[in-house]
Amino acid sequence: SRAIRDLYGLQGMKPWIVSAESGVRKPDPAAFEVFRKAAEVPYQSCLVIDGTENVLDSAANLGMKTVLLSQKGKSSSVHPVIGKLSEFKRG
Repeated sequence: SRAIRDLYGLQGMKPWIVSAESGVRKPDPAAFEVFRKAAEVPYQSCLVIDGTENVLDSAANLGMKTVLLSQKGKSSSVHPVIGKLSEFKRG
């Protein structure tokens, strides 16, 4: 996971949760609970960016904001879509 952080310049993103270390994997809601506890914020203050809609559906069911990362630009998605992380900006 450190190599991915370095590759995409995500060193400042915290907390950084790794499923192998936490013992739970997305889309299990427990994985999002691990993140929420580490971040010390409510679900409604969290944003999940993922390339898998079932992961985003699970996060959305908990009240998290979601963005689908897809180079195909799936317009049928219920989640906002971006093609690459550089398109994501706070606004």
